[in-house]
Amino acid sequence: MTPALSSKIQPASRILIVDDREENLFVLEELLSGMNVDVVKALSGTEALHILIKDSDFCLILMDVQMPVLDGFKTTQLIHKHPKTRHTPVIFITAIHKDLNYIHRGFDSGAADYICKPIDAKILLAKIQVFVDLEQNKRALERLFQKTKALEESKNLLLNYSQDGIIAVDDNGLINFCNPAAQEILKVDSNQLINKSILMLLDHPALRDKLDWENSIFRRAILQGDTIRENDAKIANEKGQCTPCSYSFGTFRSGDKGGGVLMFHDISQRKQNEEKLLYMATHDPLTKLPNRILFKEALNNAINRCKRNGHRLIVMFVDLDHFKKVNDEFGHSVGDELLVNLAQRLLSYSRKVSLFARLGGDEFGVLFEDEDGNFDSTVMAGKMLEVLSKPIELKNHSILTSGSIGIVEHPEYGEDAEFLIKAADLSMYQAKNMGRNCFAMFDPTFEDLAVQHSHLERDFKNAVLENKLCCHFQPIIDSHNEKLVAVEVLARWIHDTRGFVSPDNFIPIAETSGLIIPLSTQIYTQAFKALQAWIDQGIWPQGARIALNTSSVQFRNKLVIDQLMEIKDKFRLEMDHFEIEITESLLLNDQEEVIETLRMMQTMGLSISIDDFGTGYSSLSYLRRLPINTLKIDRSFIKDIGKDKDDECIITATIDLAHNLNLKVISEGVETEEQAEFLRHANSDYFQGYLYSRPLPEKEMEDWLKAYAENSKRPD
Repeated sequence: MTPALSSKIQPASRILIVDDREENLFVLEELLSGMNVDVVKALSGTEALHILIKDSDFCLILMDVQMPVLDGFKTTQLIHKHPKTRHTPVIFITAIHKDLNYIHRGFDSGAADYICKPIDAKILLAKIQVFVDLEQNKRALERLFQKTKALEESKNLLLNYSQDGIIAVDDNGLINFCNPAAQEILKVDSNQLINKSILMLLDHPALRDKLDWENSIFRRAILQGDTIRENDAKIANEKGQCTPCSYSFGTFRSGDKGGGVLMFHDISQRKQNEEKLLYMATHDPLTKLPNRILFKEALNNAINRCKRNGHRLIVMFVDLDHFKKVNDEFGHSVGDELLVNLAQRLLSYSRKVSLFARLGGDEFGVLFEDEDGNFDSTVMAGKMLEVLSKPIELKNHSILTSGSIGIVEHPEYGEDAEFLIKAADLSMYQAKNMGRNCFAMFDPTFEDLAVQHSHLERDFKNAVLENKLCCHFQPIIDSHNEKLVAVEVLARWIHDTRGFVSPDNFIPIAETSGLIIPLSTQIYTQAFKALQAWIDQGIWPQGARIALNTSSVQFRNKLVIDQLMEIKDKFRLEMDHFEIEITESLLLNDQEEVIETLRMMQTMGLSISIDDFGTGYSSLSYLRRLPINTLKIDRSFIKDIGKDKDDECIITATIDLAHNLNLKVISEGVETEEQAEFLRHANSDYFQGYLYSRPLPEKEMEDWLKAYAENSKRPD
């Protein structure tokens, strides 16, 4: 039969009709065709039992009473003995035995009703519809039950497996439910929380004897239907053990009853991560000391305490002397270990220190709060200098250090941390200007010096950008025949208002500001151009060289070679016209790369000279590895000839050892005949100094060369 339209909404009910006559089955099926039912037919009680064993899903059985073998009564009894069909309703259809005993027998066998033949269609359909409706309602109830069961299981799953703690309370704030996560976070069983006030969890333990639910924000939230959220709180169990958490408190109401639900999340890991990040942001990773950020914050707090209590505050800046040379000579790993050791020494020795911090590089900040008025900052600074001067044994190296210390006191100077830090920094640099390994108390005039230095740095940058620096030239003379062998090129800056500015003042600015490359390119270009002009005029001596100074910055990635090749391409000059002067400190920095660059220079035809020899860490035995041609003895040794026998011995020994290594020697700063005579006897190869010529501007150098060329033409 064709299902009714309603079957698209819910499945049709199924009816089993049992009769030993096919014509009766046909009639019943036709009667039921107008209902939303599926009909299954059986020609005997036995067949009906076989059908029900395989498929028991029927809402009703229409059973003929008079059938061979198994009549309707026996078949019904057997049906109701089986567990799956025990409650399936049966309506008997009969045409005989209408007496009361016969009917009672039918009900005793399990019949739900009787229909007598001839069948009244309306009565039959009405009775069948009752059972169909009952079956549909039963199915609807089962579906509702399954849905409710699924929702309950989902709720329990959510509550039981949620990582967040969930606690429910009634109108009085008493806990009536807590999920497993809440018990885990609080380290308690549910029976320890049930009927306890929620304020026991969120109030501080010290306040638990004063719990006031009536005036609490949670009660107001329940009454007003509000939600409370807190991202940084603590939740505690009855033992007082607190757990950092974030929570939300929402409310509900069902009829005249209501309450609230607290959902909280353990943020202990987040707190730990935040603390780690804060530590990393405020501490130096190498020494584990506070860094500049924390030092400044602590200094501001100390200033506020000083204003309230009226005591003194002392700030010191400690900077190691010549620390870069330690890194260059022994490597950065040794330098780092040195910093750690010195930090531990200073920290353990300075017992009155309020805070000891690494401000960056080799610079440390020290903060003292003089609460009793007996602290002497100069005595402490002296002791710290003693600590710094003691040798440190690291990786088979005995390293000697010293430091420069700047000191400023509050409230004598400065009202804020920014000023005190700047003042201590200025004082530290003043200590370095005083010769290092000492301390300097802050003086307001230091600010003027700092401003002057800042202006000088600004003006120098402008001078480089505007190409205002120029070359001066100083001759280098053969000590035996006084012939010109080279001319050193010297960078000079004539300031618009200051006049002559010493290279000792602007070369460090050039190196730290990154302007040494454009500066050296300008000087080299001027020197190449001047040499080309002197050669064209025929006044440049055969075989003489132009000596060019270099910086360690130019040796990084062989920049100096790129500079020289770029300038050379603009002029008609070969590289054997030039000599490169390097400093001792350069030899200690990335030695293999420097040696490779020097060898490339020699291959190009350049001559190599070491400038200011004797003022750094180099030794003559080390020089055997270097592709160099000449040593220049520093003027600091030359000036005391005739006054200091030790310097004279050093000069003589240096010249002898240099010659044993097949190196030529230039003596710088030769100013008197007495010095020249001593150096000739010591076999110095070349002289450079005021005795022969001061450094000359390009035009004056040209005049000097013309006079030299003219004198060279005259017979001896």
